[in-house]
Parts: sequence; C-alpha cells; structure tokens
Amino acid sequence: DCRVPVFKSFVYLVVARFLDKFVPQSGVVYKIQVLRRTTALGMGKVFAGFGSLVWLQLFVSLLIAWAAVSVYRPALQIGEFSALILITLAIVLLLFGTVVAAYLAARLAQYRPSDDRLWRRISNRLGRHLRTLLGLIRNPRLMAMNAVAIVAATLLSAMRLYFCFRMVGVDADIAAVTLFVSLNRAASVFSITPGNLGIKEVLFGVLAEQLSLGMAQGIVVAALLRVVMLAVLATLGLFFVLFARRIVFGITNTGTN
Repeated sequence: DCRVPVFKSFVYLVVARFLDKFVPQSGVVYKIQVLRRTTALGMGKVFAGFGSLVWLQLFVSLLIAWAAVSVYRPALQIGEFSALILITLAIVLLLFGTVVAAYLAARLAQYRPSDDRLWRRISNRLGRHLRTLLGLIRNPRLMAMNAVAIVAATLLSAMRLYFCFRMVGVDADIAAVTLFVSLNRAASVFSITPGNLGIKEVLFGVLAEQLSLGMAQGIVVAALLRVVMLAVLATLGLFFVLFARRIVFGITNTGTN
C-alpha cells in the first residue's frame, strides 16, 4: 500500500497530459518513471493503478451518459440506433472484458509454464499484473474515493463541452454532451498520434453528424476543446516547473532513487 498525496498526483497528471499532446504515450512513460523514483511501487503496480483508474473513468462516464439519456432524451438516436442501447452495450462489453481478465488471471495463476523461459516470464508477469489490477477494481473504498473525483471531473468536462458547442452556435443538451464526454474518455485511453490529433476531431465529427448536430460543428468543437486544454495544461505545467520542480522531476529528499 503506497499513497501518493493529492497535490503530487495532480502535478503528475497535468505534466503527463501535457506531454501526451506532443508525443504519444510519453505521459504514461513519465508517470511510470516518476512514481518508480518517488515510491516503492514496481512497474506492475503502477500499470495496475493506471489501468484501474482508466477502467473506472470509462465506467463512470458511461453510467452518467446512460443516466442523462434515460432521464432527458430516452428516444435519442445515434444514426439509426438507440443511444440507450448502444451505451448499455458499451457498459456490458466493459464488464465482460473485466470478467475475461479475471478468468485469464485465474488461469494464469494455475498454469504451469513449459520450459520456455521467455514464455514463463511473460505468463507469470501477465497473471500477476492482471491480479493486481482486478484487486484494485474490487477495492470498494478505493473505487468509491476515485469515483467521486471522476464524477466531478466528468461534470466539469460536460460543462466545458456544452460551452464549446454554444460557441459554434449549437445548443447541445445534456444527453448529447455526456455522449461526447464518454467518447472523449474512450479516445484518450491510448494515443496513436500526439494527443490523438485528427482522430478525436474525426470521432467528434462523426458523432455530431449522427446526432444531427453537424459534422463540421463537431470537428470545430473538438479543435476548440484541444486548444483550451492545451492552454490550461501549458499554464499549469509552467507554474509547476517553476514552483514545484522537485515534484515534477520526481526528486526526493535523498536524491533520485
């Protein structure tokens, strides 16, 4: 059990997200390195911690979208399909993936690898990482604490997106906005291009077109959101580098571990 103070976690998150805007997956590498230098956590536990947080972010954002659509626009369509059904399927797939991961972890725990040393190391590490990840997901206290912060962040993201749509002359309701929040979360799990530049814009445009909000408007909203977030992250990142340099670079009181 190794706890990272809230302020340090926030600094790491800001710096990592800023780095991801320029080099794909650089934020993940940064967080792993800085946590390994400042805590007793191994790489497997760091990966598991990030994995459980990503899982919870997706799950909570999908639940909020499901609740918003159910209450405000239960008949909302995404193209020819019911938005409620599509969100429900996404939640089911996420839970099903968790069950599959639990099954794999259990099987790998019982598996006796062959004489192939490489395969033995891979299977042992994969099983250990999966068990650590599932242990974090099954921790109700940890999940509840993180869920509160994620709900607040999701609501702030929804407000930000709402105002972005207003800036392009589109009056998107809360049901539609929460769908874009979920899409943004999902598109942020893995970066292919810097900050998934171009990918998020296309996804936003397609979803906006399917919701009859306009493809061009969706693309512009994604671009506005990118500019706003880059400005915020750059400002905070510069502030932290100037006034919290030891935290940013993972410098401990006894030097670098």
